[in-house]
Amino acid sequence: MNEIADWLKERDDRTDRIEGVNDNYKRVAIRIFISEDCHFSYNTQVMAIVAINILARWCNKISIAAKAEYKCLLNKYSNSSIQEIVKELVITANPCCELSFTDEFNVVYDNHLNLIIGNFPVANFDNYVWINSNGWISGYGFNTYSAITRPEKKNVLGASFAACLGVSEIFRQAIGVKSEKFSKWFSLYDFSSDSNANNLTNPALNNEITDLGTIHQIGCGAIGSSFDFILGLIDNIKAELHLIDFDTVENSNCSSSLIFTKEHVSDKIFKTFACAEIFNNTEINPHEHVEDYMTFIEEGSYNIYIPDIILCFANDKNIWSTIQYKLPPLTYHATTNKSWGTNFGRHIPLKEWCIMCRFNEEIKHEFIPVCSEGIITQKNQEETLGILPFLASTSAIIVLAELMKLNDKESYPLNNNFIEFSMKTSTGQFQQFQRKPNPCYVCNEQSIDLYPQYIKKTKYWYLTEC
Repeated sequence: MNEIADWLKERDDRTDRIEGVNDNYKRVAIRIFISEDCHFSYNTQVMAIVAINILARWCNKISIAAKAEYKCLLNKYSNSSIQEIVKELVITANPCCELSFTDEFNVVYDNHLNLIIGNFPVANFDNYVWINSNGWISGYGFNTYSAITRPEKKNVLGASFAACLGVSEIFRQAIGVKSEKFSKWFSLYDFSSDSNANNLTNPALNNEITDLGTIHQIGCGAIGSSFDFILGLIDNIKAELHLIDFDTVENSNCSSSLIFTKEHVSDKIFKTFACAEIFNNTEINPHEHVEDYMTFIEEGSYNIYIPDIILCFANDKNIWSTIQYKLPPLTYHATTNKSWGTNFGRHIPLKEWCIMCRFNEEIKHEFIPVCSEGIITQKNQEETLGILPFLASTSAIIVLAELMKLNDKESYPLNNNFIEFSMKTSTGQFQQFQRKPNPCYVCNEQSIDLYPQYIKKTKYWYLTEC
């Protein structure tokens, strides 16, 4: 078996075990229609970049219908066209993908799944999924109308989330799940949903540079790397980002990350280095730490780079207790679950449940949630793990949306501190819960007097004091 075949087998191994998937799964063909507004619509460009990146992680035949070569409006890619960006993403994400471009919008191929991106006239064919966005709002649907008539509010978050929603529906159809006509819209601002985008909260995003301070990103796997890819698309965020992970990129990582490639695997690249590269031409200053978080602390790096925010995207080496015993500042965490879902959690010190409150049950039962994977139950068989490429990106976007809300000092926090979202069906919606400290056996003994002064001086400690 040659190198490419080995890579494909390991990349797709767990996907092959999803219920309803046969040997033709890897030959699913997708036809993508990018709206003509792409040449002036920031949101349409982001949707196209993110959706095609995710699709290339599992689809080996993609045809893209788009007019001419649209110049990219994102600062990160300002000297490139959308076609150049998409081509590079597909080639690096999946060297086996058969990619083609056309400017014919009225040609529909048999046996293709169809995805429409952006404002589009009523399609003259059936069986299409559409995605659209405006500011914090993301929408998708099947065999319905998708146009947004209001002025565009630029926002990477709504556009990226729309991309994940659309890919989730394409994926469901690829494994044989049939959908009725539907239209659904979501607001990442307050995690609400409706069949009408105009009924959802959608304030303008502050275009000024937002300095998030010093961030410890623990874990650069599926969620962490996808978080970095989307963060790298945002033009107005500044941060000192410490990427902490001890692992190298493996073949199985390539289907669930927006960054990792076969070349990273071949070169045995550390995940931290691969993630750091994504921040070229951005305001993010990455620092790579090839080690686990306990070692990072023991070697003194924690006290050199005091975090304003901790992002936990890892689940090994006792990471949850390591974080909480260190008396952390504002902390966010994200995982995926076995119901094709994502979980987001927030910890404002002393006011909300800590990370050990959240995961104490899993630790007690010696269960580790698996990032970017879902359990698909097969009839008369045991549960098996199946890679769901869109889940990690969805989790990453929800965390990033929460970070962007920190700009609103008067109103933050705007939503509850635990969010669940399932993508197993098209009827999913955000479930919110406000969790107070349990208290667990760790935070139960951590009073405000124990918190060191350097944590009390961090950028978001005011949330604890107010």
